[in-house]
Amino acid sequence: MQIPLICKGLFIAKWMSDFKMNTNNFRTWARRWLIVFGLLMWVSCGGEEVPEGILSEDEMVPILLEVYVAEGKVNELRVKRDSALVVFEEYETRILDKYALTDSLYTNSLRYYFEHPLKLESIYETVLDSLNLMEKRLDESKDGSTKEEGKDSVTTEVEKVVDT
Repeated sequence: MQIPLICKGLFIAKWMSDFKMNTNNFRTWARRWLIVFGLLMWVSCGGEEVPEGILSEDEMVPILLEVYVAEGKVNELRVKRDSALVVFEEYETRILDKYALTDSLYTNSLRYYFEHPLKLESIYETVLDSLNLMEKRLDESKDGSTKEEGKDSVTTEVEKVVDT
């Protein structure tokens, strides 16, 4: 089991604070900082490859994009939380079926990226950029005649993304 990064940081901070530097023990102090620096480099730069059984960053982006669009669509329904969860689970199942994924592969991939925040940040930057682009397209289409009877352009665009 992997120790969370915050726990490692607290341990290192405690270890370093217990140590008082003076001129007689400069070498010991320098060795400790070198060890701390090495550990931080090891933790932050640990392996660029994604393990087997985990979706790559490029595979996660479109999946998460569709999940967040579906979540937004469910939020627009204005139903009780229990009902919204049922509807969202159905959308999520459809998204996983569309990409031929199992629930465990999706969940394990999410868990992996939550444990690797730098990789997760990269994924979310791409998802956020895509969502911003979608929003910009929606704003531009509001000026056009993209409204269907009884639906606004946001609902139409969300349905296009989720249904594809």
